[in-house]
Amino acid sequence: MFSSTFRAAPSPILRSAPGQTLAESLRHAIRLDIVRGRLAPGAPLRTQTLRDEYGCSLAPLREALSWLAADGLATIESQRGFRVATLSTQEWKDIVARRLETEGKALTLSIRHGDDRWEGQVVRCAHEYALASQRLLANPTDLDEAWEGPHRALHMALLAACASPWLLKFCASLYDHSDRYRRLARPPAPTLKQLAGSENALVAAVLARQGPLARRLLREHIEEIGSSVLSSLTHADSRERPGAAAAL
Repeated sequence: MFSSTFRAAPSPILRSAPGQTLAESLRHAIRLDIVRGRLAPGAPLRTQTLRDEYGCSLAPLREALSWLAADGLATIESQRGFRVATLSTQEWKDIVARRLETEGKALTLSIRHGDDRWEGQVVRCAHEYALASQRLLANPTDLDEAWEGPHRALHMALLAACASPWLLKFCASLYDHSDRYRRLARPPAPTLKQLAGSENALVAAVLARQGPLARRLLREHIEEIGSSVLSSLTHADSRERPGAAAAL
């Protein structure tokens, strides 16, 4: 449905956590390249090519690819190896619905259980996101990792005090899948000022412990992304398969 026509450099392999294995670092680097579209939907993940690009051996690479398949970002085909997972309107609708469920629950719990340390983390991430937005406004370009990273960090910080590691894992995985669709579909997005304003309102509601308002703002944010991406997916699919849009 969507393909990546550019060949940016592969993401660097960074061992960001103490004791992190090479396979875990590879998993992070390849995941980022799938999410940002450098590795296009449906593209074969040939081990020799990936070994050359990431400068790694076969064993940790296969372990990383197996993890990515378990995460739903890659698929395994019998006798054909690994491929980047494809996109579909049906999966996108499911992702949006699950994000509404899991993030709404996590935000409720986070507001209930969050302490001063959590509030400090939210404030710090909100500040870093604001700085990244200001830099982007001063030098407009396509949204890149210098903005995407702080944006993701802020969303995850808001949910971090939910006291459920499993719920956080589900939220993080769904965010990655949602982020991948958003970047590849390239829907008409609100201006950066509008987006920053909605994020600021959400942060303010969370810090004020206004649960119903915070949940409403989060729901509206996810639903707006859902509608925009779905429109782009439907439009792209109708171009590739005339008459298909009526069936979606």
